[in-house]
Amino acid sequence: MRIFISTQSAIGNVSSALTVKSADRVILPRELPLGEIKRFIEAGVSTEVFVHGALCFSYSGICLFSSLVGSRSGNRGSCAQLCRQKYNGEYPLSTKELCLVRRIPELIEAGIKGFKIEGRMRSPLYVAVATRLYRKAIDSYFNGILRFRLRRWKR
Repeated sequence: MRIFISTQSAIGNVSSALTVKSADRVILPRELPLGEIKRFIEAGVSTEVFVHGALCFSYSGICLFSSLVGSRSGNRGSCAQLCRQKYNGEYPLSTKELCLVRRIPELIEAGIKGFKIEGRMRSPLYVAVATRLYRKAIDSYFNGILRFRLRRWKR
């Protein structure tokens, strides 16, 4: 059985990743910059990163907001994404969606082994379209096409 270490393990630096070096892969927090991710790779850690979906308002995988307010623990896969809700007519806590499809070549070249698409609370169509887009980006890279065209949706 392959062992993957989740973001809930709070592996946010190389030292902590090396404590689980027998794992097959470490899933890194969304908020790590590419330079820091490269340090994991240079240390021999097989990495997986989020490339699409909701950005956590809190530290990836360790948010208690949904649990405390709505009794739905994000740490158990039930995040209600309360930070993305409207309060007093505004979205004071909402972050933008993570979308790194244009950076797929850079991420592959950095040595990242796996890409994660976060699709919680999304329709099957949304997940299918996002997955297809990233599959196309990855395949384009490996077929020698370093940039592929994204068509704009007409409204």
